[in-house]
Amino acid sequence: MTEQDDLPPIPDFDAGDTTPFSLSFTVRLAPLRAGGYSLAHQFSGGAVFTVSQNQFGRVEWPPPGFSKETFLFTALDSVGQGAPGKEDTKKILDRLPESMYALAVVEFAEPLGEREFSAFAQRQGRVPPEIAIYRAGGTPISWRLDTRLPDAPQGDVPKLAAAELPRNGLAGFRRWVGGLRDHDAVNLEKFGLSLELLRKSAADGLAYAYVTQHARVADLRALIDDPRIRVFRLADVAYDLTCLN
Repeated sequence: MTEQDDLPPIPDFDAGDTTPFSLSFTVRLAPLRAGGYSLAHQFSGGAVFTVSQNQFGRVEWPPPGFSKETFLFTALDSVGQGAPGKEDTKKILDRLPESMYALAVVEFAEPLGEREFSAFAQRQGRVPPEIAIYRAGGTPISWRLDTRLPDAPQGDVPKLAAAELPRNGLAGFRRWVGGLRDHDAVNLEKFGLSLELLRKSAADGLAYAYVTQHARVADLRALIDDPRIRVFRLADVAYDLTCLN
């Protein structure tokens, strides 16, 4: 959720500990991988850290030993910056088997509003958006499009069509940002987030890029010449070995 996703880990929150002076919980972080993940293995690997909040409401983060440097974070950090040309990207894709899954950052030539992003997702369902990037330049601000807010009805996350994800995600992002208060700014800065920029990004609603985990190399090849695409940045590739049994 927002920048915590673009570290980019998958958080697993464990039960918290409380005292008269603090509140803490543990979080397990693992890098996102190409092809997505299943409940059986999504939390394998990674590292476990403790997030603490003192009696004054201040969060202690990051803990010693924490590192956010992953291939996906590097790709996200480059959105809006200098990018390799499409011909160079094609050469990389041509060296990879078409059936491989890719974890990629798809950057738009011009930022897309909600309707344009939804229309794009409907036409390009084989390269589905999973995390939207709502700010380019400097530290990116992202939001996982299928995020269910804490006060949402219990049960399974509803299945959404590709075209529904951008609209659903932006509404959720705006709702989350709308719940933040000025006194949250100090804690947000601990995570590299600016409350001012969060509010501006939510108000603008412009997607500069998105992350896809489930695209095939063949589908990226078919999409790269789309004039709405500036560049792809690959962060990981993998075979789905379960389909080979």
